[in-house]
Amino acid sequence: MSVTVKIEGDGINFNFTTNISKAGQIITFLGTDQSAENLSYTQPELNSTELLPTPMKSKTPRQALIESRASTNSQKIAVLGYYYCEVNNLQTFPRSELKTLFGKVGEAMPKNIHRDLKEAVLANYLYEENPKEKPDEYLITEFGKETIKKGFSIESQATRKLSRSVSKKGVVKKIISEEVKKLEIVNTLEGFPNYWSLGQKGERILWLLMFAEKNGITLLSTADVEYMASRQRDNIPTRSFMALTETIYKRGYITKSEDKYKILQPGIDFLALKVKEE
Repeated sequence: MSVTVKIEGDGINFNFTTNISKAGQIITFLGTDQSAENLSYTQPELNSTELLPTPMKSKTPRQALIESRASTNSQKIAVLGYYYCEVNNLQTFPRSELKTLFGKVGEAMPKNIHRDLKEAVLANYLYEENPKEKPDEYLITEFGKETIKKGFSIESQATRKLSRSVSKKGVVKKIISEEVKKLEIVNTLEGFPNYWSLGQKGERILWLLMFAEKNGITLLSTADVEYMASRQRDNIPTRSFMALTETIYKRGYITKSEDKYKILQPGIDFLALKVKEE
């Protein structure tokens, strides 16, 4: 359908025929007080799908793994477990599904899956929601979900590489932080039990983390803890750290940030209570 547009006034005499759509644009133009410069700019249309991240359900497990930048087995387990939960609309994933999931991404199942799952738990990527009633059922934590969505930090991977150096003979050398080396390490601290009064190594690790905290060092690596223990003439090897701290971690006495550990207030309260028990 065509219409006739007629404009007269201020020396203008304009008369032409056009369609309804163009006529409406002309009327809108004449009815606005914006400048022609502003009206002449047309913002490019944006494809809304380009502004939103691709949902996990729309990805292949391999794509999800690559985009997450997961490098360790514990990180890969977290990604694949999250993928399984999202695709199947579940809150938890069973350990038994991991072999199938690793197969789908073209990788072999990790040889020590029990250890890798423990590392994923210690990293706060996942945890066993109800180990007594549903053993080997894991839930992805909110921290784990956010980390997977953002992608595992390249910087944190670089930090892990820098935390150790390897000699030409392939021997791993542990790097101790300079602030820990400067500490004057003793076995007593006012308001807390003597270091050697604690019979379990996990509790002695907690004591060392607390001692560092009281001296202004909030985070310790496993190498730092091993060094501090050696200054007490104690033996707490880094390879045993995860097993030794499993109980105090589950109780919420310590937390882990990347590759370092920190004592939490419940852990400090636990040690302070030990003095009263004595």
